[in-house]
Amino acid sequence: MQTKHRRGFTLIEMVVVIAIIGVLLALTAPLFSSFLESARKTACMANLTTATRTLEFYEVVENRTLTPDVIDTIMKDSMGADPTSSGYRGICPSGGVYNVTVGASGDIKVRCSKHGMTAVETINSDNKNILDLLQLAIESYFEKRPGNTLNSTGPNFGDDIKERLAASLKISTDFDFRIYKVNNNEYKVYISDPLKDVNVSDQVTVTGYQIKNGWVAGTGTSQLISVGTESVDGVPIKIISAAEYQWD
Repeated sequence: MQTKHRRGFTLIEMVVVIAIIGVLLALTAPLFSSFLESARKTACMANLTTATRTLEFYEVVENRTLTPDVIDTIMKDSMGADPTSSGYRGICPSGGVYNVTVGASGDIKVRCSKHGMTAVETINSDNKNILDLLQLAIESYFEKRPGNTLNSTGPNFGDDIKERLAASLKISTDFDFRIYKVNNNEYKVYISDPLKDVNVSDQVTVTGYQIKNGWVAGTGTSQLISVGTESVDGVPIKIISAAEYQWD
């Protein structure tokens, strides 16, 4: 009985295979590099928003004055940053340095030296298409249901609006919102903690956003706002008492 031997690769065949792999790597390397940098930029944008909201939380909820030492502690403990004389390192995946500025009115801006964007600029730069779709969805809602307010806790508010809000603002869908229609091209959006298990008259953390002509034109600070009630289609619902919100 003869033993069958499997034929191995010849040297020439191995060289050809290696050459093909090399060509494929050369072709895909730029694409992979571009994808990797895009992923890093997206992560940085999310970090910008998180850093801003974290600082706003300590300023509003914890009632702390954001001195340089306090900011250093917050950025280090909450964001894992390495405070240096030039800014905060270790947050941007691309090696950018974060700088924090606090205005006279208490408004907070966080900017990355690599991507050069604040939280609001970040939202607009990468999400124009989503914001356009969001505005269309909101406009469609108000066309079908005359009025000037839209609540996520109300009936028939449209889950797609919440999903697009989450996508455009780079947050999870674990929130409630109230949208106030200023005019056909301008809306004020109030994002809060979930209201389901909160009692009426209790307070929740709320962040406001101004959307004008399909752009996020501004973002307010995080504030403690009362939970109220109103009737929609005869059904009582919990709402954010948006009238309490103080815009700069």
